[in-house]
This record gives sequence, structure tokens and C-alpha cells, in this order.
Amino acid sequence: MSKTIIANFKMELSLKQSLDLLKKYKKGLKTINTNYNLVVCPDFLCLAYLSAKDEKTRVFPFNLGSQTVGHLKYGALTGEVSAFNLKDIGVSFCLLGHSERRQMGENNHIIREKIKTALKAKLIPVLCIGEEKKLSKSKLDTFLAKEIRETFSGFSQSEMKKIIIAYEPVWAIGNKNPCLPKKADEVHGLIKEIIFKKFKTNIKVLYGGSVNGENAKSYLEWENIDGLLVGGASLSWKKFKKVIN
Repeated sequence: MSKTIIANFKMELSLKQSLDLLKKYKKGLKTINTNYNLVVCPDFLCLAYLSAKDEKTRVFPFNLGSQTVGHLKYGALTGEVSAFNLKDIGVSFCLLGHSERRQMGENNHIIREKIKTALKAKLIPVLCIGEEKKLSKSKLDTFLAKEIRETFSGFSQSEMKKIIIAYEPVWAIGNKNPCLPKKADEVHGLIKEIIFKKFKTNIKVLYGGSVNGENAKSYLEWENIDGLLVGGASLSWKKFKKVIN
């Protein structure tokens, strides 16, 4: 099974900077032989701009993803974007439940509805979960089980097969003390165990949290880590190239 690496530009770049960076990604990936499934998530304005260009301009050696979606197909949701509109312009993945979105007020109920809508639009949802501070093993087990139970309440086995989870411990994001690879692998194994017990299916789990070119390999070597969610290191082709190399 090929591992997945997702680049999340967040709201860090101007439109011009995003487009210039995507050109560097496109050019650079032509010279790299990689078996990774690559996904790039620029902001909505960038995605809309790409959709307005001719087909050649919209062809990339990676999948496009969105950083969130609205929880309804269409409706009175000021500031949100329809998963169906995103699918129409070539988007195939979407990040949901990112810690930064949760800090803005999103909860498991809203995130569950967003996942359902994304699946109906035939997008691949990438659910982000993770604890805010370091927890003991028993408390972390309880936390993850609760997140999974509340978020996937009412989901079928066939739906779960189409979902990816990204484990991103909030305490490890944006600092020099990421979760150690061995610990991350253990947590990924726990998440997979919880999912399998409840839905009798396997699921991909990615790691996110201060991933860079120096530590990426140490995560990807572990069996339970099916890929990476990359933030800051994705904002430079030179840095991101180190990650996928």
C-alpha cells in the first residue's frame, strides 16, 4: 500500500505565492521518482483560480485537496464552500477537523456532518484528531476512543473504507518537540485497532505535527504510519522535496 503525503498550505501564502509554489511542485516532481500518493491543499482562492484556467494548467502530478468543506450540499452557510463545487473543479481530498478549525469552534458533531457530505460528493475525507496536551496512555486511549465514537456515530463499514485519519497531537504542532516516531506508531496502531473493532475494516492513518525533511523518514519507516500531513515544510519546494525524498 503506497503511503500518502499531504501538503497543507493553510492561509500562509498570497495567491501569487501559492501559484508560483505549485509551479515549482509541478516542475520538481517531474524529476523525482516517488511511490507516494501526494496531495496538495492550497487555499480556496487558489483552487478557484486553477479551475478557471485551461485544462493543461490544471494538470498536476499530485491530487488537489481542500482545507475544509461545508456540512451541507448547498445552503445558507456564509463563508463555507460546497464539497460538490470542489469536486466539480477537480478536488479529490479534503481535510476535516484540523486542530485550527476546532479552535474556531468546530466540534465532532459538525465534523461528522462534513464528513458525510464530503463522502456524498465523492471526496476522500482526511479527519484530523489529536490531543491538546500530553496524556497518559490510559487517558489518551479514552480520548481517542471518544473522538472516534462521536465522529463516526452511524457510519457504515463501506463509508469507513473511504476515510483517512490524520493523527496530529496539538502539543507537537509548530515546535521542536514532535511526537517521537515510536510513540506515533503506537498511537496509530491504537487508532487502527479502535476502528477495526467497531467497523471491521482497516483504515489509513497519517502523522502530522512538526514534520520536516530531517524527521520524515523516521516516521515513514514505521508500519502503522501510512503517511504524513505536512504544514510549514510544505511552503517551500526545497523543504518539501526533502520530505518526499
